Amino acid sequence: MSHGAILLYAAAVILGFVTISISVLGTIRSHIGTYWFLIGFYAFFTLDITVELIRDYLLLNQAYSSFQTIYATFAVGIPIDSIALLAAILYLHHSLEVKHLGSRNWAVLLVSAWAIGGYFVPGAVSVDVTKLIFRFNLSVLLAQMAYLLMLLYIVVVGFASLRRDRTRREQVLYSAFVLFGLIGFAETMFSVAALLKDPTFIIGRGDFSLSASAVAYVLFGLVMIYFFGAFLLNDARPAPEVADTFAARFGLSPREQEVVALLNRGMSNREIAEKLFVSLATIKTHVHNVYEKTGAASRFELFHLQGDSSG
Repeated sequence: MSHGAILLYAAAVILGFVTISISVLGTIRSHIGTYWFLIGFYAFFTLDITVELIRDYLLLNQAYSSFQTIYATFAVGIPIDSIALLAAILYLHHSLEVKHLGSRNWAVLLVSAWAIGGYFVPGAVSVDVTKLIFRFNLSVLLAQMAYLLMLLYIVVVGFASLRRDRTRREQVLYSAFVLFGLIGFAETMFSVAALLKDPTFIIGRGDFSLSASAVAYVLFGLVMIYFFGAFLLNDARPAPEVADTFAARFGLSPREQEVVALLNRGMSNREIAEKLFVSLATIKTHVHNVYEKTGAASRFELFHLQGDSSG
């Protein structure tokens, strides 16, 4: 790896910390707890990129780096990578409200445990310090397969989620998320194929380059800035007031009046939830209550009822 590539990695890490900061602030304002899983995924991936940056710097300066220090970066990076995928899957599970949530979470925990543990089974990695060679054995290959299975699961569940009705910002986020997973899956496929062909890794062979996942990481970070930044820049002005006569006639609460005003703007339930910084389920409850109180069967009827009340 060249000094230029290391500088690119360093820039990616800096962008990562900026992304995490904006995402945390946006999540705090949105009051949507599921986003913490997404932030966890990106934070652990940022940590993984940081470890990779340190490793590649050490490899570039082998004359001043010990073999044990370089080996330690591999040992540290393995669990970080798998924990990042675990957080990504938990985000999908909770944001999509999947069926059998508990069973799915436990299944993913077991797979991720093997993706990590397979590297630390006795004899999993043979080390030749004199020749600076790692040789990976069967348990490592199985661990890589478990990691690959997690990525495949993210891609499959992510693709299924794209068919749901979402706001434009959410659609961009999920699409970028799936693309990130797809790139990671393809890259890991090549890694597994290379491991099957030659289970050795020689320190100093000079085959390092900027990975496709690192590029996808930067692009996804920009999408997260766009998504969570909108919570910080969101118009904080209250919605236009609903006519007092209409609200009094049907006994609408102040929050229900605000929801009706946003419905009048043509906003979807998800857009209203984002605007008011509440969950989608809360907005659905408010809309249901408005329909119950007014007797309206649709937004069209609700709009015209307001015209009748003002007249």
